[in-house]
Amino acid sequence: MIVDLERTLHSGGFLTDPYVDVDAAVRRALAPTGPQAGLEKFARTLTIHWSGAEKLTRWCYRHGLRYLFRPAGIAISSLVAISGIAAFVAVATTQGLSYDAQSLGAAVALLFALNLVLIFIHELGHAAVLVHHKRRVRSAGFRIYFGTPAFFVDSSDALMLDRKARIAQSFGGPYFELVASGVAAIALWMWPHGVLAPTLHSFVFINYYVVLINLTPMLELDGYFMLSDAIRVPDLRPRSLAFVRHDLWAKLRHRERFSAAEVGLLLFGTVGVAFTIFVLVSAFWFWQHTFGGLLESLWNAGPAGVFALVVLVAFLAAPILRGVFALARAVARQVATWVRHARIRSQRRWRTQAAELLDGLPLFDDLPVDVLSDVAGRVERLQVGAGTAVVRQGDVADAFYVVRKGTLEVVEEDVDGTERVVQTLRAGLAALRALTPFANLPSSELLRLQERGTWQNVPPGAAVVEQGEVGDAFFAVADGKFEVVVDGRHVGSCEVGGHFGELALLVDAPRAATVRSLTPARVFRLERSGFERLLADTFRGGADGASHRVAFQRE
Repeated sequence: MIVDLERTLHSGGFLTDPYVDVDAAVRRALAPTGPQAGLEKFARTLTIHWSGAEKLTRWCYRHGLRYLFRPAGIAISSLVAISGIAAFVAVATTQGLSYDAQSLGAAVALLFALNLVLIFIHELGHAAVLVHHKRRVRSAGFRIYFGTPAFFVDSSDALMLDRKARIAQSFGGPYFELVASGVAAIALWMWPHGVLAPTLHSFVFINYYVVLINLTPMLELDGYFMLSDAIRVPDLRPRSLAFVRHDLWAKLRHRERFSAAEVGLLLFGTVGVAFTIFVLVSAFWFWQHTFGGLLESLWNAGPAGVFALVVLVAFLAAPILRGVFALARAVARQVATWVRHARIRSQRRWRTQAAELLDGLPLFDDLPVDVLSDVAGRVERLQVGAGTAVVRQGDVADAFYVVRKGTLEVVEEDVDGTERVVQTLRAGLAALRALTPFANLPSSELLRLQERGTWQNVPPGAAVVEQGEVGDAFFAVADGKFEVVVDGRHVGSCEVGGHFGELALLVDAPRAATVRSLTPARVFRLERSGFERLLADTFRGGADGASHRVAFQRE
């Protein structure tokens, strides 16, 4: 029946849309592919990945590269590399390192083509070592690093190799590059005045510079991984930088001695920072020296030339600009942290008071400590002048207020506009009313009570009153637990809601017991004058007073 319905709808032209593969559409949206996606990724990362490296490498290895890993091949290629360096030194000492910028401008296309060939050779060297050791080449590519090409292969499979093979894999790219540069340098030495001599001169100079950067272990390139494998410290650079930034200054402040490993980290980190600065400066000089004539020609070539110049400079300077932006973001984050810490320090006093006020309110008795801390962190301080209304009768409630300082009046307005004060509020009154002995006192008496007493924080193990001493105050427990000791014997306890000290005040006798805190505690201490004026009659008699005569629980 369903099939018949589908056929009817299809024949009637209702089912014209093709099937939509939702899963495939989601995958394409999450990881877009194609030339446009590749260009967008390169624009963001200045990195090109190539997944077909292994197939090509295995083909090249079978058809010739395998001979370079034999003793004869190693000897011949090493001779070419060394001879090339000697030939370039000979050319540099006789002709100097300067060359005709106009020739460079005319041959810039050829120069870039030769560098693309060298990129292929460099990558092929890394990949060939992996294939030689029966490992996989997952991907390959290159990126612009500090303004210069920095070549790489995905050498994650090299982690399965032994240490010597890993060092050889890291050295494979620069070594193949040295051999290729050696061939070009020998050709330059043999034909120093040939048609391609200026281009070869630039080509060899650029490549030896790149090889130097690659083999120097101060940046995380081939030389760094060779060194880290050689000394068996895979995280050498981050460890050294962390030591220079943090541990070094702590050791200097405390005048501690440096171990041999710490001396090595200090040297590597210090030289690494200096070398990074050198790379930045030399990269600027290098590109200015190499492309100076071309840049001037583009600048003078009109709007099209200026546009090409902007694109070229943006391409080459992108790593440096990214580094500057990253440094600016790091500095901004650090400044924001300092400002936040300064603000917290300036608010610490009143925020601590706010937390104590909240903790003393019965409304928050059942809240966990972490929730109470979160509530206290959301408190905002509001300062109002005399006669200013904090809230108005009839307004929609949008906040909860706790009085920290000052006095407020609760005013009720009748229909005819008559106002009358129904209550007076002051900081701490709610906490006082939460204490059992003061629960039934009106606000006017609580205000007088507050004026004659103080809050005290008691550490564990502290004796608030001592047996035999003169009684001079009454205590109501807001938080914590106390033990009651008579003649050195534990006779009871006093917890939240309890009180002690009234007997010595009522009969004017020495303290009958010692009361000592078992936990961190908080009590309200009422002086003798305040007790006699406000509470003495309550404790002397009446039904309500009977409940207050029990100062502690007997156990």
